[in-house]
Amino acid sequence: MLIAFVAGQFVQSSDKIVESAHKPVSETVTPYAVKTVVPLSTATADVHLAAAHVDQVPGLPVAPTAVRNLPALAVQNDAIRQRLTALDDAQEKPEPEGRELNAFGQPCETSFRAKAMDDAMVKLSLRATCHSNEVVEFSQDRLRFSYLLPETGEMELMVPALSDLSVFVAEMRNGDVLTAPVQVPDASLFERVALQWRGETGLQLHAFEYGAAYGELGHVWAQAPQSGDQGGFLTRIGTALPLGGWQAEVYSFPQKTDTVPGAVRLNVEAEVTQSNCNRQILGETLQVDAAGQMQAVELSMSVPACDAVGEYLVLKNILRDMKIAQN
Repeated sequence: MLIAFVAGQFVQSSDKIVESAHKPVSETVTPYAVKTVVPLSTATADVHLAAAHVDQVPGLPVAPTAVRNLPALAVQNDAIRQRLTALDDAQEKPEPEGRELNAFGQPCETSFRAKAMDDAMVKLSLRATCHSNEVVEFSQDRLRFSYLLPETGEMELMVPALSDLSVFVAEMRNGDVLTAPVQVPDASLFERVALQWRGETGLQLHAFEYGAAYGELGHVWAQAPQSGDQGGFLTRIGTALPLGGWQAEVYSFPQKTDTVPGAVRLNVEAEVTQSNCNRQILGETLQVDAAGQMQAVELSMSVPACDAVGEYLVLKNILRDMKIAQN
């Protein structure tokens, strides 16, 4: 009502403002100033009304109850923390005294197993959780080969069996010795010969089946380890290590009922490399003699100077040729 009244007075008096535009200011202000004054009681009431509804204006942020009760929340959190700590303490089980652990907190465990597989091969499984990144030397009779245990301390290997009853030995760096015997019923059905060495020597074992020449089918060596379903195969075991790990190559030929009679010529060769040039290298061959006994022959040769890198030295008649007979 008040706003309408004032507006009405303003509209009705507009003509008077125009007519008195040239009159003194004191004569034009006073009549309208009195009419537009707002009663003090009404303005005060509006102020109180606005103040009473400030908290109800939409969009204004309101502090969450949890924030306004921070002291109480801190007490609750402390109580929860104490209960969780008590549960953790109840779950802790101390390790038995004297039990060693590896770097990953696992118990120190060692096991060594051998399992007979097809083609008179043996799968070796070694677990030595506290010997990770250590060199392990394996042996079977006079055959030797070395490996570096991985970070887990576990590894599996496939190795040719040299006899029906094969005993494998794993020697750890700290002197611990593990053994794994295994029966290999079909070991007698394979004729085998091995060449072994230590370090970087460049030594290689080559087999030439049924008169095969270099690079032909029947020439079996590290770069062509399998000659076919009816032929022989070569297995390389061991790794070259900075301190001179043992490595070996084993050639196997199966004696089957449908085997074609013939012969396998065997050579020992050495490639001249930057690692062995102008040095003396050593090796050893292993072959079963006519009486069925494993015979070892040591090898020693002088490698030419380094300008001969890439050439090969061939040692013939070191190994007896295999006679292939039909069973």
